[in-house]
Amino acid sequence: MKYVLFLSILISFAAQAQVAELKSEEILKLLPNEIDGYRATDEFKTRHIKIGTITYSLCEKKFRKKDKSITLLLFDFAHAEIMYRQSMSTWKKINPVESDSVVLRSVSRADCEGWESYLRHTNQSQIFIGICGRFFLNMTGDKVALNDLKAVLDRVPIDQFPR
Repeated sequence: MKYVLFLSILISFAAQAQVAELKSEEILKLLPNEIDGYRATDEFKTRHIKIGTITYSLCEKKFRKKDKSITLLLFDFAHAEIMYRQSMSTWKKINPVESDSVVLRSVSRADCEGWESYLRHTNQSQIFIGICGRFFLNMTGDKVALNDLKAVLDRVPIDQFPR
C-alpha cells in the first residue's frame, strides 16, 4: 500500500512538472525578435489570464514594413487544455478551399497541426497552428503573401517548445 501511495504521489509531481507555465520572458523567446525587413511596432506584450480555474499565457509581437504588417500571438494553454481543444476543434470543422480568390487548407509539421488561409483580393494571410498539444500560434499578415508568412513560421523554433 505504501508503494502505491508513493508511486501515485511521484506520478502527480511528474505530471505537474510537465505542465509548468512559462514565465513571460520564456514565452517571448519562443517567437522571433525580428523579421527581415520589418521593424517591431510596439514593445512586445505578454499577459497572464485567469478565468475561474483556467489560466493561460499570451505573448504578442507586431512588426511593420511600410504598409505591411505581421502580428504573432502565441498562447500557452498549459493549464487550459479545454481552450486548446476548442481552438483546434473550431478549425477542424472547416473544409479546405482553394480558388482564384481564397486559400484555406490544413498544414502540419512535426508536433504541429493547423490551418493556413489567404485572401488574394486583400492580400491577407493567416496561419493558425497548434504546437505540441499545448501552444496555439496565430499569425496574421496584412498585405503579406502566404509564402512570406510561412517563411516567418519557419523562424519559430518549434523544436525548442516544451513538450
